[in-house]
Order: sequence, then structure tokens, then C-alpha cells
Amino acid sequence: MNSDSEALRRNRISDIELGAIIIYNEDIAIVNVTRIKKMDVTQLSNKTIELSDITAWDKNGNKLLVSKVRARNIVEDITAKVEDILKFEYEHNKVIIPYAMTATREEIKIFQWDGEKLENVYTFPTHEVLSEYDPEFSHKKRIFEYYLETLVEGWLRDLADNWKTDNPPKSEELTQIGFVDKIADAAQ
Repeated sequence: MNSDSEALRRNRISDIELGAIIIYNEDIAIVNVTRIKKMDVTQLSNKTIELSDITAWDKNGNKLLVSKVRARNIVEDITAKVEDILKFEYEHNKVIIPYAMTATREEIKIFQWDGEKLENVYTFPTHEVLSEYDPEFSHKKRIFEYYLETLVEGWLRDLADNWKTDNPPKSEELTQIGFVDKIADAAQ
């Protein structure tokens, strides 16, 4: 057993006290941390992959979209993190998830993935999308990440089943790439 596994094993009790679920299998550690720690992580062979913040499924129950959502202003390449999630799913589960998304306070980017190349197909100003679900969104000085995730999830669910509007924001654009016809549900 390597030193990383030993370190994870030593921290197991304190992590469990914070609500984490840890599964050990030699060098593989899968950690699903609750909102207390706010980070979902999968570690495999010393490479750490964050899990999707919001996942959408198609009508057959297959993953349709993975995402990263960030409300804080930090220097971080969340597009690379989304690509890592897609590559992990492809390499380890032999699944191509056709869409990805990044969402920040400023913009929502929609990507298409073919198993090799991640292509940015749309970039929307976040306030144009989320003001439908919170009319004060563009005027708020402080947005917490969980709240931003909740608004984005609401928008995706509206695209799936029109719970709020008959024509959710940006549905025409996302229909053009086949996304709206395929989405059935979304969850954090």
C-alpha cells in the first residue's frame, strides 16, 4: 500500500465524522463528500477527478451532460475539469457523455463531446438564463455556489419538462444541437 492510501486510511475517521463515505480498494479511493466539505472527488492512481456538480440524464437514463459550477472569483480552469470528467467516463466506463457545461456568475458555456474533442458550441450570459428563475439575479452582489447550482439545475429541469415556462431561456439554441429533445432530468 502506498503512502497516499495510508494517509487516506489515517484520515478516514475524521472524514467520516464530516459525513464522507470512503471506499478503499488498494490504491483506489472514491470519496463522496457531503455539503459540509462541498467537494466531490474521485481519486484513482494519484489522479484526482472532481465529480460533476450537476448531471443531466436522457430519456433512457443515460448521462447526457456533466458540469462544473463556480460562483467564486478564483483562477481555476473549470473547462479542463469538465473535460477530465468526460475522459474518465470514457476511459473507465466506456461511456461518451455528449454534452458538458460550465457555469459561472458571468457565463454559461455548453460543450459537445465526441470522445476525443470538447467543442464549445454556445456561450450565454448567465443573467440572460437565470433571471427567469430569480429576477434579481443580475443585481445581486453576492451569489453562493449552492444557490447558483440550484438555479442552473432549475433551468435544466425547465428545459426537460417545462415546469416554469413553456419556452425556457436559450431552449431554441439548445434544440438546434439536439439537447432539449434528449434531456429528461437533472440533479446536483
